[in-house]
Amino acid sequence: MRAARKALGKTQDVIADEIEVTKSAVSAWETNREKPGFDKLPRLRAALETSLDELVCGDAAAARLAQQATAIAEGRMEYRQPDSKAAISPEETRLLRLWRELDAGKRTALLKLLG
Repeated sequence: MRAARKALGKTQDVIADEIEVTKSAVSAWETNREKPGFDKLPRLRAALETSLDELVCGDAAAARLAQQATAIAEGRMEYRQPDSKAAISPEETRLLRLWRELDAGKRTALLKLLG
């Protein structure tokens, strides 16, 4: 999050004003002391000019996996079993672990935000 903000040349104050939160909230998010609520994600995405996938997952590879998982879950993409020789990537493992840690309500909200 910090890298995205700095790449835009924005300060924490500017981001806080755009999202209507305090500067300390932005600082806490950037240092992983706290996570932004789902209700803040759309405005945060717009302020940082990034995708929700990248914002939630933290990197582009994980963001692509999240998009694919959402498409499969919504029936827009067919799941294909990976080759038996192919191992699950570290990004896929991380994404699956994060997904499993979410409660049902957060999973539903995340799918709506990603859709």
